[in-house]
Amino acid sequence: SFLSSSSSSCRPVEKVRPRQEGDSISFNEKRKKRQINKPINATRRQELLLRNVLSFLSSPTT
Repeated sequence: SFLSSSSSSCRPVEKVRPRQEGDSISFNEKRKKRQINKPINATRRQELLLRNVLSFLSSPTT
């Protein structure tokens, strides 16, 4: 009974640790991806805004 109780108490600890590590790693990877994608998206938005402004200025105003 002692062995079964100790093994049952040890199992959840072993299961929780790798999950937390995996979550933190995936979270850090998502952060890195977001940081990499943010400037690209910002430049794309600026380009679209500039194109819209240029097209608006170039088009004859009614």
